[in-house]
Amino acid sequence: MHNNFITTEFNRLLINDILIYLIPLVGVIVWDFSDSKIVFLTSTYSIGFILFSKLSGTLIDRYNSRIVPIYTYFCYIGMILLFAWMIHQNVQNELFIFVMICLLSFVSCVLEINTSVYIPDHFLNQLTMINSHVQLMRSLVNFFSPIIAFTLSNNIMITFIVILILQFVNLCMYIKSLNRNHSDNISQDFNTDKVRVHALKYIFSNRKLVFVVLVTMGINFSLTILTNTLVIYLVRYLKVEHTLAGVLIGLLSFGAIIGALLPKYLIKKYSFEKSIGIVNFVLSMPFILLISHSYLFFIGVFAGYLCRSFGSVLRTTVQHQVIPEKIRGKVNSTIYLFTWGTIPVAGYVASILLNYISLNTLYIIVVIIFIVSNALFMIGVKDDKDLLET
Repeated sequence: MHNNFITTEFNRLLINDILIYLIPLVGVIVWDFSDSKIVFLTSTYSIGFILFSKLSGTLIDRYNSRIVPIYTYFCYIGMILLFAWMIHQNVQNELFIFVMICLLSFVSCVLEINTSVYIPDHFLNQLTMINSHVQLMRSLVNFFSPIIAFTLSNNIMITFIVILILQFVNLCMYIKSLNRNHSDNISQDFNTDKVRVHALKYIFSNRKLVFVVLVTMGINFSLTILTNTLVIYLVRYLKVEHTLAGVLIGLLSFGAIIGALLPKYLIKKYSFEKSIGIVNFVLSMPFILLISHSYLFFIGVFAGYLCRSFGSVLRTTVQHQVIPEKIRGKVNSTIYLFTWGTIPVAGYVASILLNYISLNTLYIIVVIIFIVSNALFMIGVKDDKDLLET
């Protein structure tokens, strides 16, 4: 069960990241849109966490984390086929493209929130290990996805075939898992309205969750802007060849792989409390190299991915530990509304700011937000000795 879940997560995350790179690539190569328009459309892929988080949580709580992905993948496959057809026909109607990306964002949101419920539902006694493995999968995907997307950029239809194969594999694995655990296919019966009212109150009444939300919002805001502009910066301004750009981004993302492996060792050495506080802050400091005009810029990107990956394992562990089973879908969807909802907001803000300031000035803002956000947990865990040692 553990291996099957990790495999489906790797496939899901790979699909997601390929699409994130595919949208700006199509914007440059096929549609020839402006920088701000490309950033806007790329950011729209994450708008589902604002528009559909609550609906996603309701669906997952109403049914369960095994059955929801099956129906979602059926819809996902249909949407990918339609999107591929639109690109093949060179459809450049901005409204159609926006709606299509919003629909893809919806299924991405459902699957992401489903994962946040599935893990504590089935791996409650192995949270740090599972979260570390999932983060490792995210980090590996960060390495492979740009290489795949950029290498296949000259034949985008092959990229869609790869996505469809990954979707079919996940669909089959979830169906197989459902058949093995038929007794789990029982919807939960509880007062949905009551849970909806209590979800936001529960978050703000729990000090740890408040800091999880604030820190994650800041990190997502800053690194979303970096990710959304990095492709444009390399391809359009540095004129880096597509395959080389993909390899370069993949190598920079290798920092995330290291970050996913560090928690296991640093928690043993410094404790969970110090790791999520002072250690995480120290790891964020090299990100200041992002504002350098030399090769140090790439070291800053590498360090940023490492720090995000390390902190993500710890914050997710805290989140899974403190949320009761019956309201996981509702509370997690509310958390995602704020944290992942920051992603499209960041993209839209960057899209506007790029009309008035330079990319380097924008990166200065990004660095400040990132480092300040990572410092917040030093306050959040101060005198808080009840963080679970995992």
